[in-house]
Amino acid sequence: MAAEANDQGNTYQWLRNGVAVSGATASSYVISNASTADTGQYVVNVKNASVPLLTLQRAPYRVTLTSIPVADVPTLVFPATGATNVLETISLKWNRALDATAYTVQFGTDSLFTTTIMNDSTITDTLKQVGPLSFQTKHFWRVKARNTAGSSGYSPTFSFTVGKAVPFAPALLQPTNGSINQSLSPTLRWAKATRGQTYRVQASADPQFGSMFVNDSTLTDTLRQIGPLVNNLTVYWRVQSTNTDGTGPFSDVYSFTTSKLLPA
Repeated sequence: MAAEANDQGNTYQWLRNGVAVSGATASSYVISNASTADTGQYVVNVKNASVPLLTLQRAPYRVTLTSIPVADVPTLVFPATGATNVLETISLKWNRALDATAYTVQFGTDSLFTTTIMNDSTITDTLKQVGPLSFQTKHFWRVKARNTAGSSGYSPTFSFTVGKAVPFAPALLQPTNGSINQSLSPTLRWAKATRGQTYRVQASADPQFGSMFVNDSTLTDTLRQIGPLVNNLTVYWRVQSTNTDGTGPFSDVYSFTTSKLLPA
């Protein structure tokens, strides 16, 4: 705030709500580290010794300050505390905290966070990817929020345990999904699963696999011929892999249709 006047011989006094502000006797007045206590109407009285009976007063400034509350404590969402068999690479997720502009995530295998795997205070979103993590190991995490008014407290600490090193789901290759006019004795092919040792193939005319004409868990290669099938049959198939730590998830379900019966 400033008073514009010929400064030759002038004296100034700033007032807030009609009361003189101590030390505010310059032509401008700067409020440092403003707070809600500084809210009010400000004017400046200008005098000059050459006209002792004249006091000029600048039009008032109205200053309104609103306090910013400290951000709320975040609510952790995923993984749920106590979760087991969690994947080795996941995204920690929490709900957006009221008035938050950034977050700090602490993550590690020490429930007291004396040492951490991650202590990231640069996050502005509500998720953070971690991993790959150690298998069959318990991990702990917590989050706090902050804004210009300060930081919230930390959320309650959540824990989860990474599962065994089971295989990933295989990627199916052939026949391609939705393909038609396929052989009555097709060869199913899929990509090698990460950490996979053996495979189970299931094939069915039922997309829910309520009954199956192939359910073979003895495979060590990444292909399996099936059939002979009937004409114009829609076949649904999927594959999962197993290793010494256990069995992984099934692949996506693919379907294909065999060739139509040609007229005699």
